[in-house]
Amino acid sequence: MTGGSSAYRLAVMSNTLSFQLAFRTFTRAFEFSGRSTRTEVVAFSLLSMLASVLNITERDSPPFGPLAVAGIIWSMIWAWPSLPQFVRRLHDQNRSGWWSMTYVIAALSILTLVMLPAGDGPISSATVHFGPWSRMIIWTPLTTTLWAVGIVSLLATLVLNFLPETPGDNRFGSDPRLEMPDEAIASTARI
Repeated sequence: MTGGSSAYRLAVMSNTLSFQLAFRTFTRAFEFSGRSTRTEVVAFSLLSMLASVLNITERDSPPFGPLAVAGIIWSMIWAWPSLPQFVRRLHDQNRSGWWSMTYVIAALSILTLVMLPAGDGPISSATVHFGPWSRMIIWTPLTTTLWAVGIVSLLATLVLNFLPETPGDNRFGSDPRLEMPDEAIASTARI
């Protein structure tokens, strides 16, 4: 076996889908520099979905009751690390972190939509479920624009998260697929 294929095997071993990789996003929750792999994004997304299933809010709880507030805090704890991870994912594609504004715009448009006064709904209204609350939103030019901006921004965020990386080193650092943790190197040395 040549040295190149051995390095490739080490890189694959260090970047396999695991809970350790998913929790790496939490350990780097305030780190906007460096690079993150698609595997890290998928691992954290799967862990986030599992956490959302475990969310302790109830549909019948009052809007600012203790269970609803606990659910909001739980959601914020799980939502925050995805922003720095998205910036690092953009860096992995050799893009500026400012592209992460698509994520912020999506969040702000949806939050604004939820905070608008609720209507009591003619035909041009819709019921939106947000956590433990249901709201009737009347379709106006403002709400239609907010929905459109939110959906386009969310789609842009998803596409940017899963575009291919820049192979090798780039201006934001070395290729994270080739950075091998010590335990991966030690385990292959014994093979």
